[in-house]
Amino acid sequence: MWKKSVLISVLILALGVSLSFAATTGKIAGRVVDAETGDPLPGAKIIIDGTLQGAATDMDGYYFIINVRPGEYNLKASMIGYQTQLQTGVLVSVDRTATVDFMMKQEAIEGEEVTIIAERPVVQMDVSSTQAVISPAAIENNNYKTVADVMGSQPGVIGFGARASRPMFRGSAFEDTEFSLDGMGLVDDISNKPYMKVNLGAVQEIQVITGGFNAEYGNVRSGLINVVTKEGSNRYTGSIDFKYSPAQVKHFGPLIYGSNSPIVLPFVSEEYGAFSGVQADGSPNYMFPGWEKYSTETLQPGDPHYGSTYENLALYLWRHRSKSNLDMLRRLYEEGKVQGDLSNVDWDEDAVFEYGTTPDWVGEATFGGPLPFTGNKVKFFLSHRQEQTAYARTLAVKAYTDR
Repeated sequence: MWKKSVLISVLILALGVSLSFAATTGKIAGRVVDAETGDPLPGAKIIIDGTLQGAATDMDGYYFIINVRPGEYNLKASMIGYQTQLQTGVLVSVDRTATVDFMMKQEAIEGEEVTIIAERPVVQMDVSSTQAVISPAAIENNNYKTVADVMGSQPGVIGFGARASRPMFRGSAFEDTEFSLDGMGLVDDISNKPYMKVNLGAVQEIQVITGGFNAEYGNVRSGLINVVTKEGSNRYTGSIDFKYSPAQVKHFGPLIYGSNSPIVLPFVSEEYGAFSGVQADGSPNYMFPGWEKYSTETLQPGDPHYGSTYENLALYLWRHRSKSNLDMLRRLYEEGKVQGDLSNVDWDEDAVFEYGTTPDWVGEATFGGPLPFTGNKVKFFLSHRQEQTAYARTLAVKAYTDR
C-alpha cells in the first residue's frame, strides 16, 4: 500500500514540475541547412551563447532547445567544414517557440565568425491565445509602481481609478484572474484574490493572457498574469528604486471631520445654527436642533452635562478630534467656557481624525550574481520590496504597509 502511495506522490510531483516548466520557460527551434545546396546539415551544434544549453541537429537538420528562460539571447551554430554563425537578439518568451534557422556556408579553413541579427516574426504561428508580453525594458521606460499598474496599460484590462489595484479583465471580476509567479499560483484560497505585489526590478518577463487559454491553465475565467523573475548571472548586478509621493488629502473638499466640513459645520458654527438651531438666514438647522435644545431637552436632569451648552460642544469636538476641532476646543478652554483640566492634552498629537499627513512610497532593491567560492557554478538573486500607502480617511492606522 505504501509503495502505491509513494508512486502517486512521485507522479504528482513530476506533474507539478512539468507544469512549472511550461509556465515559466520558452523554446528555441529551427533548422540548419547548407547555404548553397539547401541540404540539411545533421550533427550541427547549436549553443545558447554564455550558457550550457544547446542541442544538435537531427538527420533532417532540425533542432530544438527547451526550458529556456525568457530573455534575449545570442545563438551560435557551428559545424566542421562550415563557417560559425552567431544570431544575436533572439527573443524567448514564456510558452512560445522562437524559430531560428541557419544557412551555413562551407569554409575550408576556419575563418571569421558571421553575425546575423535575428528578427522577431510579425505573427507568432505557435500562439493561439490573446496575449501580450511585457519585457523589463518596457517596465523601465514607464512609471509603473506595481504589476497592477502594468496590467492597467494593457488592452482589454481596466486598471485605473477604483480599479487601480484590482484590474478587471474583459469585464470580469478581479477574483476571476489567475496570478502566477515562477509557475506558482499566488491566489488567496479563501477570497480567490490574486496577490500581485511583486518587485518590478526582479521581473524578467510578464505574460498577460486575456483569452484562448491552453489546457494547462485551470481556474481561469477572465485573465492570466504569468510573471517570471530574473536569475543570477556571471557578474554581480543590483538595483535600487525608490518612489515617493508627498503627504496629501486623497479626496476633494475639506477633511471629513474638519471644522469647515459640511457634516461638521451644523454642529460647530453659529452661522449654521449650531447653538440656537436657526441658521443666519432664518432657516432651521435641519441636521441638528442646536446645543441649547440638546443640553436642556435631549439630556435629562441629573446628567452631568445637563444645561452645559459649551461642555456638550466640547465633548463633540473631542470625539471628532481633527486639528481644527482641537484648535476650537483649545480656544474654548482658554476663554474659560469649558471646565476641567486639559493641560495634559497634546493639541497636535491627539488629533486622531487628522489625515493626509502620511506620505506614500515604494522601495525596491535587487542583488544577484555568482555565489562566492563556487567557481561561478552557483548563482543567486535576491529581491526585496516594501510599500507604504496612506489611507484616504481616518482609520486605526494611518497607512497600509506591505513587505
